[in-house]
Amino acid sequence: MKRVLIIGNGFDIAHGLPTRYIDFLYSCACIMNRKLDYDDVNKEIVNTKVIEKFRSSFESAEIDEMRKNSWIKYFIDRANKIGKNWIDFEEEIKQVCVQSSKGISDAYIEMITQQLRFSFFLDDNHKFKKDLMYSDFTNLKCYIKKYIKVINELPINTYSKDILDFSPDVVLSYNYSNTFMRVYYEINDYRYFHGSSNNKIVLGIDNIDNYEYNRLTKTMQRMNYGLSIDIDNLVYGDYELMFYGLSFGYSDNDTIKKMIEKSTKVYITYYSDEDKENKLLNLARYYELGDLEYLYTHKLNFVQQGVLKEATYKELNERRIILERIEKRNIDEKNLNETLNYVNKTYIGGLNLAKLLLSINKINKECESCLSHIITLYDETPENIFFDSDLKSNKKINFNHKKYTLMKYNKNVK
Repeated sequence: MKRVLIIGNGFDIAHGLPTRYIDFLYSCACIMNRKLDYDDVNKEIVNTKVIEKFRSSFESAEIDEMRKNSWIKYFIDRANKIGKNWIDFEEEIKQVCVQSSKGISDAYIEMITQQLRFSFFLDDNHKFKKDLMYSDFTNLKCYIKKYIKVINELPINTYSKDILDFSPDVVLSYNYSNTFMRVYYEINDYRYFHGSSNNKIVLGIDNIDNYEYNRLTKTMQRMNYGLSIDIDNLVYGDYELMFYGLSFGYSDNDTIKKMIEKSTKVYITYYSDEDKENKLLNLARYYELGDLEYLYTHKLNFVQQGVLKEATYKELNERRIILERIEKRNIDEKNLNETLNYVNKTYIGGLNLAKLLLSINKINKECESCLSHIITLYDETPENIFFDSDLKSNKKINFNHKKYTLMKYNKNVK
């Protein structure tokens, strides 16, 4: 059975990367010499080195353009006024579009309030400058791409044991970054839902009842950039699904609902009780409460994220090479001993051991001792929620039966 991992921004944040919109906005404010009063920015992560690297990616004329960008000015203003409980870029974009559709109110108090809030988008007659909104929005996405390119070069010194235990065969990312492939392994079936820093990116809102703003919707951008994904044919056969770092925002509900409905089992990771409750509340926008409760009792498994493990760059790189070799079934007689020595001293998770067992069995030589060694390691792997009970063979069962059980498991992931 295949395993599909869907990652959101919480995945990057868990790995110590400053990928929140407020982190990006704070970096922009520093470049623009604007004040951003927001206590939730971790300035140890969004430090001078990050900001200067970001600044160096701009020409001076581009920084002048950023200072004039209506969206950047609007977001900084909103962050300063609302404070710590903000920032939701997509909701703010939607509010601008909705207000622009209505126009500025004639009622005096509402008019003054709206003029103050949306002044960055208004002309001298208090009309929305839609051409400016569109051009500045395009530039905003360019700034985000530049920022993520800086993030992609930051060192990472942590990894998740949950990811090793789940051992995904397919990864679907809502992020623009390449964090998974830097920390774990390159995977043949890796898809970006919203584009990447090396390509076009999708940023925007769900559908809105005004065709003028279709260019700001995620759906239109995905089609325009060739990023639409056929969920019905994405993964064939049965598969288990894991969400890591997703908040389950409503604009992505169609894709997420289809993936949940097609899967046999769903794991949803959370980092606190409040985070779990927020995820359930957001999922309640996807389903009727009765339907959600049925899913909760029959398919959904909420799993508290384990504390990420620390590792040096050298250790992470060595693990990534070994896991990539196992994932791509590139085990041969030349690298077999190196691989066995590594898994003998370093935890890679039971399912990765099962994949390794398959690879060793395909080598054109008798390797019973190797198989026996891997199965011993497999038996010693701690139980966890991602291990199927029928996979974790009883230790009293003889070696050949264990080998058969693991081979049978791997028949769908060759």
